[in-house]
Amino acid sequence: MKCSDGTTITERQLVYFEDGQVKVQISLFKSYCQSEREVYFSRTLNQLIKVTQSLYDENANLRKENARICKRPARPKLKPSKISITDSKYRSAKKRKTVTANPDKKKLSINEVVTLSINSIPKSARFKGYQTFTVQDIEIKPITRQYRRERWQLSSGELVVAPLPEHVDNQHYGAQLRQYILYQYYHQRVTQPLLLNQLREWGLSISAGQLSNLITKNKESWHAEKEELLTKALKTSAYIQVDDTGAKHFKEKYYCTHVGNEQFAFFDTRPKKSRLNFLSILQGKNTGFCLNEHAVHYMELYSNTMSWVTDWFLEKAADIGYYSNVDDWQNLLLGSFIKESNYKSITEAAMLGYMAHNKRINPELIILSDAAGQFNLQRNAACWVHAERILTGIIPDSERVTRVKDKKLKQFWMLYRYINAKRHKPQFAKILRCRVEAVFDDLCQPLQEKSRLDKPLSQLNRLKSGLLAGLERTEIPLHNNQSESDIREFVIRRIVSGATKSKDGLLCRDTFISLKKTAQRHQISFWNFLGDRLFKKETIPLLSDYISE
Repeated sequence: MKCSDGTTITERQLVYFEDGQVKVQISLFKSYCQSEREVYFSRTLNQLIKVTQSLYDENANLRKENARICKRPARPKLKPSKISITDSKYRSAKKRKTVTANPDKKKLSINEVVTLSINSIPKSARFKGYQTFTVQDIEIKPITRQYRRERWQLSSGELVVAPLPEHVDNQHYGAQLRQYILYQYYHQRVTQPLLLNQLREWGLSISAGQLSNLITKNKESWHAEKEELLTKALKTSAYIQVDDTGAKHFKEKYYCTHVGNEQFAFFDTRPKKSRLNFLSILQGKNTGFCLNEHAVHYMELYSNTMSWVTDWFLEKAADIGYYSNVDDWQNLLLGSFIKESNYKSITEAAMLGYMAHNKRINPELIILSDAAGQFNLQRNAACWVHAERILTGIIPDSERVTRVKDKKLKQFWMLYRYINAKRHKPQFAKILRCRVEAVFDDLCQPLQEKSRLDKPLSQLNRLKSGLLAGLERTEIPLHNNQSESDIREFVIRRIVSGATKSKDGLLCRDTFISLKKTAQRHQISFWNFLGDRLFKKETIPLLSDYISE
């Protein structure tokens, strides 16, 4: 291409693609005359401005859509401040940073008093007393204590040796050291390699195997105290909160189940996650099977199961009463001509009936959960926070569905706040149930035409009885936040230490987390709790004694 003055122009093009197609082609020239330069410059600049503006608008729309899907708040519009930083009034109005006072400062006990004197003082000076300056410190040093035990030989030839102090517990490491090791590992989440390195730097002679034994071995009394927590709670509590999370044990996938309320916390890790597993956790070591009226009532919830239960099977089970051996129960099922697919439901009913037979569980007990299937027993309550996820997980495919979704979410939380405010007032008890059920039915009402909201709304409607269980039982929380908070302790431990490698390590992790969280419920220092058990002081009662009706 040539200009009017004979200059040759090398043509280049800037091409913009959209959806695989050429949308804009902008011609560029390496050299050109002055008259044509202005024309091409202006044309190129205008086209670039249009393309940039379209890209900017498209990016803004995508950001809005992404924020709507992720439910992020809109970006606030902040107005500039009209007050100058140098303004004296503004400086005087600034809040000063407050420092929280130490509540234990006045409780300090002085262990040692050191008097400091001045070397050279004029004879004309007069003594004016002392000025105190308190310093807190800690002394860390290894102490090796040797017990010389008297030995006497009786006339029969038997040797009698003087007994060791009770807190020594026949171990070569003292109670104070064991208290520190358990506190660092189970409360401060210090790993075994770091703890071992720290103890050796302090001058203690200890191996990795000895440290592992101090953490996991000979903890039967601790396990018994933990089991007593669940036994006492199931008998006296009005409700329990449950949740579970994944765990690893020796390269295999396990599941940790949490059971608790405002008075206790209980953790148990097992290789399976099912309703049978949950019932076996509730039964504890006192396992058994019994087909009584409680078990029959549970089976009536499953019409298919009840139709396969024969009269011979019920009579045979009633004659014996209950089965404490798993093999005996399995033999009864195999000889009953019951369909094998119904074994699971009948076993669940028998385990629940055995707990009622031994009065291990409160008949009015409510199980509050996130509506997971493994926790679905006779009397259940559902968490409102988890139920909200049913609606928030919807990705609308139109503007109308977006508006309806936002309206449903707003109506959902308005109903939650209304229930939370009115359910503790007796004067609203009669009309509250009718009002709430009417609003809840309207909330779960599907749209006239088919949409993505129909399935979530029907799923929410199935949780109606669980979500509204807190109307009559006002002591039950409307959410499962307590259980979610407790199980976070286990998750942090899993992240820090990874998997357990032995059965003792698995049991001890569950036991000490349970005892720690329960002690914190009742404002008991975990350090003092460990010291009381290791030194055999018995000044702190069993944690199960703190669980009241």
